[in-house]
Amino acid sequence: MSGDILTADILATEATDGEVRAQLGDAALGKGFVQEAAIYGVDGFVGRPNPPDDEGNAAQALYLQDGDDTQIIGTRDNRWADKVGTMEPGDRAIVSKGAARVFLKNERDAVVIYTEHGNQGIGMLIDVGGVEGEIKIVNGAGSFITMTGDSIVMAVDGGGSLTIDRDGVRVTGGSFQAVTGTVALGDQGGGLPPTVPVIVGPAAPGAPSLKIFASV
Repeated sequence: MSGDILTADILATEATDGEVRAQLGDAALGKGFVQEAAIYGVDGFVGRPNPPDDEGNAAQALYLQDGDDTQIIGTRDNRWADKVGTMEPGDRAIVSKGAARVFLKNERDAVVIYTEHGNQGIGMLIDVGGVEGEIKIVNGAGSFITMTGDSIVMAVDGGGSLTIDRDGVRVTGGSFQAVTGTVALGDQGGGLPPTVPVIVGPAAPGAPSLKIFASV
């Protein structure tokens, strides 16, 4: 097929049964001149461009015009380019108008998912680092989870933390509360229930608990 390769603004789009088609024209003038042009792209990836903004800025299409037949063979939208950040060779990024974005970091063999909490600008991040063998989940500056092949750490800034590793489980913080039917402490003797109740209450002698037990 032969024809002219042209560029135009994407004024509007529609998606039917997974196929995206676009109306092309000049966003600054509000004038359209191509209707329902099919968007060709990377196999397995379907994207619907954002509409023009009030200033007349819009996504752009590179399209092939052959008589009455129009096919969009490429698109771009530089309005979101600053969300990509620094890219190294082999990196990939998916960005759009909103805060949500996905990155593939080639050198680290990592997949990074980022978004923000509402309109507060509080970052929320999942970083799966293949080279490091570590998964990080961060919610703002206040809480995080770090997971490796042999440990899990959960913590809240200025609050409690939980560490699980091959040495055991460690809980730190201002207080510890377990809301459960019973609490068993110590070696359970092969899974058998403990038989020694724990004395609870103030420093003065108290009554044996019916819910808290310790192995001796």
